[in-house]
Amino acid sequence: MPKQERRGQLPLELQFTDEHLGAASFAPSPGSDGGLFSCSLGPLTEETVVELERAARMRTPIRLRFSERPLLLDHVTVERKGPHSVRLVGHVVRGGTKETA
Repeated sequence: MPKQERRGQLPLELQFTDEHLGAASFAPSPGSDGGLFSCSLGPLTEETVVELERAARMRTPIRLRFSERPLLLDHVTVERKGPHSVRLVGHVVRGGTKETA
């Protein structure tokens, strides 16, 4: 699958099973298909945690792939909750929940 370019940046793409996801929430933005998404992810490898932290620091969009559909997040913050888990908060990019061809 080709990666979607956005403002000249390719998103960091990560695939997870539903078992990695916990305490997920979504608050829609009025009048759009975007909104604020937050979740806990774990257990993760140290390499994945470092990649997420780097993407947040560099303001790189992050595409999370779960079994249902991908989620493209921008303006992401990452907070370590333990040695192998993080709390992720980001804005869902308009149209970012749709598959790209």
